[in-house]
Amino acid sequence: MTLLGLITSYLLFRRHLPRYWALSAFAFLCFAPPVIFFARELKQYSTEMAVSALLLLLTSRYLAQPNQRRFIYLLSASLAGICFAFSTAFFLPGIAAAILFARPLGSRQSRSRVLLYCASTALCLALLYSFYIQPNTQPALKQFFVSMEPPLSLWQTIRTRGPLVLAVLPLPGEELLPTPITKSLRFTALFFPFVLFLLRRRLQPLLFPLACLLPGLLLFAAHYLGLYPLQNRLLLTLLPGFILLPFLGIQLASLYIPRTARQALIPLAILLCFLPLGKIFIESPWDSLSQPIEDNAGAITYLAERLQPGEALYVHASLREPFLLYTRLPKILKLPARFGTTSPPCCPRGVPFSGGQARIESALADFHRLMGPRLPSRFWMLFTQRPEHWFYSGLDEPRVIFDDLENRACQLAQPQLFSGVLLISADCPPSP
Repeated sequence: MTLLGLITSYLLFRRHLPRYWALSAFAFLCFAPPVIFFARELKQYSTEMAVSALLLLLTSRYLAQPNQRRFIYLLSASLAGICFAFSTAFFLPGIAAAILFARPLGSRQSRSRVLLYCASTALCLALLYSFYIQPNTQPALKQFFVSMEPPLSLWQTIRTRGPLVLAVLPLPGEELLPTPITKSLRFTALFFPFVLFLLRRRLQPLLFPLACLLPGLLLFAAHYLGLYPLQNRLLLTLLPGFILLPFLGIQLASLYIPRTARQALIPLAILLCFLPLGKIFIESPWDSLSQPIEDNAGAITYLAERLQPGEALYVHASLREPFLLYTRLPKILKLPARFGTTSPPCCPRGVPFSGGQARIESALADFHRLMGPRLPSRFWMLFTQRPEHWFYSGLDEPRVIFDDLENRACQLAQPQLFSGVLLISADCPPSP
């Protein structure tokens, strides 16, 4: 999906920018840290970038020629996007505005189409919420996110989450500038195209930049209201539109420069644009980026070669799905396992979120229930060690379980550490 998102984004850039500017914007997108980070994972996050780029591309095509065929394409892509990426919902208001005010402005046909668009997408969202989102969420999920970041005032939210959104914008030489100046320049770059269009008294072209910018503003508002957490992965949704906006501003500004001077300044401007890419190449830990975040295949294969008949296996809830996936491999199909049910409330449904001593007691009660009152003489345990997982979970459950086993005179072997996975065996004395 990352490749599809990059291809679609380049088509979007090329539609609005000359070839050299489109290639510059495309390079920024390819080497953006969120793109590189999430491209390694078989998850839905890269799908959000592909969907957002496709929606912006189809919106641009519709604004250029608002015929029925392009409207059907845009509506179909929006309905499909809602099913594949929940963040699509933040693009719908901007697209609806583009449909309503496309040429001819406010015509009866435009009003009919925007009503059909809003009704169709609202129905799709309602069905998705009723049959998928609501059954798979619970009030504890909101408690979990609130516990990670308590409610802040509007100004505090702007100060803490504003830099996260603005950080997706390319800024040459930012390491040479004070932080307040870099924030101001990024904020200016976002709104620069709007200012230039207004100066030229052209309101119609504002519809597409608005469709690029509005999702970021709505995500920020949803985070402030506690409706949808603004996390790093959502930067992928904003990247295509947010990277395009500054280049649109540069292209519009170049129209005010004489042609001969413009041709001389283009190589210099492109060189400045590529300075941050050189910094990325120098500072990025490419060796670590090439490694899997979770080497489940390696850990489970190692376990399958050493697990003896009669030995038990405890798999923490954080690795239930990867374990079930990788144990489908023929050689390790029949590994027995006892699956834990403690984790952040986004994973096991119906588990109330709690912290402190109650959370410790809950983790131990779940472990004792699975392993029984008389511990096996030898058993294995499998935990995730993804970066920051236990920080976000709020409790280091492996440490709690290990301490409990040591109190029960069990001997823990040397842990086998794979990339993002912890495998360890324990030998316990016979219970009386």
